[in-house]
Amino acid sequence: MPHAPAAPTLIMPWWKEVAMALKDLLVVLFGDESDGPLIASVDSLAIFAQAHVAAALMAPIPDPVLVSDVVGGGMALGEFVSAIRNDALAAQEKIRLVLARTNLGYEQRLVMAQTLAACDMAVTQARHVDLTVMARPSKGEGFRHEVLEAVLMESGRPLLLIPPGWTSDGTVSTVFVAWNAGREAARAVADAGHWLEAASNIVIGTVDAKPGGPRGHGEAPGVDIATHLARHGHAVELRNIDSLGAQTAEAILDAAESVATDLIVVGGFGHPRLQQALFGGVTRTIVETSNVPLLMAH
Repeated sequence: MPHAPAAPTLIMPWWKEVAMALKDLLVVLFGDESDGPLIASVDSLAIFAQAHVAAALMAPIPDPVLVSDVVGGGMALGEFVSAIRNDALAAQEKIRLVLARTNLGYEQRLVMAQTLAACDMAVTQARHVDLTVMARPSKGEGFRHEVLEAVLMESGRPLLLIPPGWTSDGTVSTVFVAWNAGREAARAVADAGHWLEAASNIVIGTVDAKPGGPRGHGEAPGVDIATHLARHGHAVELRNIDSLGAQTAEAILDAAESVATDLIVVGGFGHPRLQQALFGGVTRTIVETSNVPLLMAH
């Protein structure tokens, strides 16, 4: 008796295989003109095709101020908080209309608290998803930077920053890894696994790298991490970049632009946050000026 033909094997497109691993996204919104483009960017990326989005609107309440009339001041503060809530609810309705036009599964959340508490709440939510997505902040956007740094430093999860005006065909073909052989860079590469699997080309970039000791680059800067990724079947190119006196951040962004990268993978804040706040740093410059998305980890 002849055997019945075997059932056909279903081969899923690469983006569906990758997207299955990204089930939960936290998308952090601020109730302004950046919300719509950010949601559109998330909707456009094939890697998010099967992910659920928690759209969290941040509505900060200013820290209390001293008032001479406790009763009158309390009433004024209560009215002020009510106004913030009303504005937040109106913003949420606008966000809902944008989300409803996408292919995303979503829920909406409201984070309404004073700055420190709001950052803590964002961190807690970020710990329970695969990835947090935010619009890239510009210089001087203090509250956004505080939320970003809290999520990056304390959530234990990766963070994707989308620059203003960025558009995509839905794929991430070229990934640029900013490699300095540090712990943060290693964590970022590990957290970028899904993106690296989807990419057709991976470029490892070091800047002014010198052979180092046991905690440095080793005898040949960049070779070990390039070999590691190649063993996973990736097509990898190594570029050891001479900054020619330029700032490290500028050299990284120029090198990434030269290969038409779709995503930069970078470790975040290799020095204490206070030191970063006082003296700037590579991470802050990249965050404030990159024209392509950044996948960051700490």
